[in-house]
Amino acid sequence: MASPKSAARAASQDLKSAASDADTAVREEFEKFVSDLEDLVKSTGSLTGAEFEQVRQQISDRLSAARESLASAGSGVLDRAKQAAQTTDTYVHEEPWKSVGITAGVSAGIGFLLGILVGRR
Repeated sequence: MASPKSAARAASQDLKSAASDADTAVREEFEKFVSDLEDLVKSTGSLTGAEFEQVRQQISDRLSAARESLASAGSGVLDRAKQAAQTTDTYVHEEPWKSVGITAGVSAGIGFLLGILVGRR
């Protein structure tokens, strides 16, 4: 069984990976959507009423697909964020003094840097 610290690191890496994958998926979906819209707009110049309605339906379908893709990407990141939070919570409960030490060290470092910045003015 993995230690709480390694589990927390793995959960953090998994969350970063999920966010990166979601970002890539959203970007690709948006690029496809824009490309499809550009193609449809180019083809609408000489459309009759029935053809225009068909193009409008294609745009609507494409919007629905884009929304579903975004929702799917977001839910995956959310699930992994919840898992990372749960793993972190477990680590903090199993290693409370290490957690306090890490938090104090980070806070001291931030305070030190802010002190230097304020002191220069």
